[in-house]
Formats: sequence, C-alpha cells, structure tokens
Amino acid sequence: MVVHEPAFTRWLDCLSGFPLAGVEASIKLSARGICTDRFLASIERRSFDWERFRSLCLSMQLPEQNLVTLSEAFGEANQVGFGFEAEQSRVVYKLYFEFWDRLVREIRTDPRNVTPRPLHLGLKWEPEVPGRVIAATYTCFPLLSIGGILNRLSAFPDSGSVSLQTTKKVISRAATQLRNDSFIYLEAGEECTSRRSYDLNLYKAKCRVHKMLDLLDAARAGYGLPVQAARQLETAAEQPLGHIGGGQGRDGNDYLTVYYEINHLPG
Repeated sequence: MVVHEPAFTRWLDCLSGFPLAGVEASIKLSARGICTDRFLASIERRSFDWERFRSLCLSMQLPEQNLVTLSEAFGEANQVGFGFEAEQSRVVYKLYFEFWDRLVREIRTDPRNVTPRPLHLGLKWEPEVPGRVIAATYTCFPLLSIGGILNRLSAFPDSGSVSLQTTKKVISRAATQLRNDSFIYLEAGEECTSRRSYDLNLYKAKCRVHKMLDLLDAARAGYGLPVQAARQLETAAEQPLGHIGGGQGRDGNDYLTVYYEINHLPG
C-alpha cells in the first residue's frame, strides 16, 4: 500500500482517461532511509492540447503563475511525465518535459556538435505547501562514451560517495551488454539549491534489476540501512532496469535512485 494513499489516489484520478506511454517506479536510498513510493507516468504530448494540459496541472495543484512560462516547453516536448513521491509526512508532485525529438534532430543535422543541451525540464511542488515550486534542468551530454561517462562521474565532488561508487560498478556491469554503444547520460541542477546529480538511461542493457541487486544491497549497507531494507529492493528484482541516478541532493546529502519499468500504476 502506498503511503499517503489519499494523495496518491488524487494523483491517479487526475491521470485517469489519458493514454500512458510508459510507467516507472523507483527506489531511493540515502542515509536518511529508503523510499519506495515513487512513480512516474509518461504521456505523449500529442495526446492533449494546451488547455487540457493546463487543466491537468491545475488539478494537481500546480500554481497557475508557474504555468505562464510553460507554453513554449509544452510545444517543444515529445513527452510529458507526471510524477508522485511520498515519504513520511511529505508528498511531492512532479512534472517533466522531454525534448528527445528535438535533440535527435539537432544531432542528425550536425553529428559533430555534441555540445551539452537540455533534454528535460522538471518542476516539483508539494500540494500542501502552496506557491513553492522548484525547477530543474536536466542536461544531456550527447554521444558520450562509457569512458567519458565514468570521467564525468569521477569529476563530481565526493567522487568516493556511495552513489558514485555504486553507479560506476553498475555502468561497468551493464556495459557488457552493449556493443559499440553507450548510455544516455544527464546531469541535473536546480534553481537556488545545491543539488548536483546525474542520471543514466540503462534500458539499452536489457537487463533486470536482479542483475544489480548485490551492488544495490552493498549501497544499502554503505548508507547504514538495516538488512530489512534489502527486502524492498528485492521486490523489484524481476522488473526491467530503467535508470540509475544519484549525487548530491538539495539537502547536501548523497543519494542513489534506481528506476525500473512497471506495467501499470498501482490501483
């Protein structure tokens, strides 16, 4: 059962009637604990017009003043993601615009131009905290090799952290499933916070979470979490591994997140 079930039910009700292009769940590990009530539902942007999108955001209690600046991003996006996260007394709604089609067009036009560029724009807000919205930009490093990704991660502050050491091992293991290819690599930053984090799309490896369970359990131990927390990792063992992310959160603490594909949202 999802913590804060009423808030989760409201979020589900807002999305009802929309054709979902994909659904992911995730597990977040840090020294503060483990959070499993995290979901992301993606919708193709062509599935709705601006007015329907606007109504959906308002029903999720996104302040209207924050919608004013989103029309351009909405027009450029190929997908829009809606996220939910609940941890202890805190509920967060999330909104993501993905600009994958735009990035592909730019790279095909000039394959030598691998300048980092935005791939996602994200907004996060707490329905119970009116007016507080945090914006994040997710910058893609196009066509970065496995070696280049590992170098980027080694340049992060505190490169010996649990998240970075675990991620490097996951990349090395997942990369054995590739042939002359790499993963999509992003770095994220937020307005007015100290967050510096990264995300890797690992779907190309076509492996399931259980292939990384020993590494994730070592991370669990590295954060000082009890053995019981390993059972929560094991619940995702048979799901397709999607992304791994981590780094320094806005609170300055290290964290690691594992995303995996699910067939449908709970409930």
